[in-house]
Amino acid sequence: MRNKEIVSTSKITKSLIIQKILWEIPFALLHSLAIGIIGIMTLPAILEFLLLILLQIAIAYITWKFSISASFAKETVASKEDISTIMRNLIIFTIIECIVFAIAYKLEAIIVIIVYFAILPLVKKEITKQID
Repeated sequence: MRNKEIVSTSKITKSLIIQKILWEIPFALLHSLAIGIIGIMTLPAILEFLLLILLQIAIAYITWKFSISASFAKETVASKEDISTIMRNLIIFTIIECIVFAIAYKLEAIIVIIVYFAILPLVKKEITKQID
């Protein structure tokens, strides 16, 4: 495992969640800036909607990718069987995160919920790559 410390699934899950939250801060600022720019442009509503969905997908994927890289840089889990436990924990975190978004943003929360759950299989794939 390339001289990585083997840690528990709860420790790596905590690391993934903390890293994701830390990476979301700068990307939230970029997201706000992009929404402002898209709002100024005179685009058809459907094109604006598609741009916002693509932006949300990109941000969700990039923040998970960066958090996985940072979390697995020096640590790993004992086996691939631990991935299911990690993913269960990340699904619970995603549900909580989506509830917070739903309370805070209402309409945009629908897009966020769909995107966050659509990204989870990619997250599992990236974690599996890190353990190989």
